[in-house]
Amino acid sequence: MKITEETIHSFPFQPYRKKARLHARPLTYKDYQQKQGKIQTLEGIMDFVIGDYLARGIQNEEWPISQSYFEANYTRDADQCSEGFAWYSPKNVRHACQIHQPFTVELKDGKTFIGQAGDYLINTGRAIWVVENDIFQQSYEAIHNTGTL
Repeated sequence: MKITEETIHSFPFQPYRKKARLHARPLTYKDYQQKQGKIQTLEGIMDFVIGDYLARGIQNEEWPISQSYFEANYTRDADQCSEGFAWYSPKNVRHACQIHQPFTVELKDGKTFIGQAGDYLINTGRAIWVVENDIFQQSYEAIHNTGTL
């Protein structure tokens, strides 16, 4: 299945809170030279620029996050530890939808993500990405609206 920014709004997204903290550090000129501005993620190769953040997830998977998005959406929880990484917590609710067949997400900026059957599509309004099912189950919790005040 092919998903684009035009069709993404037709999916039944539900609110989730990310409960897993994020281990991250700024990407440097040295990183850019070593990796040629590209990071292999679970969903494909992603470009980065100096100053973006290298995020490391619960299964040691890595991906880049733009500096502007990272600084607007994460709060630092602890001082730096090894390799310049520190712990961060997300500030905002994410909206997610499980996709039950293999899919690709093609964004207007040229980025492409590949998801397997059962993976989750995440949409924050400012960013879109894919999370593997097993990682999603360990990292996110549903926000249930009780309907009471």
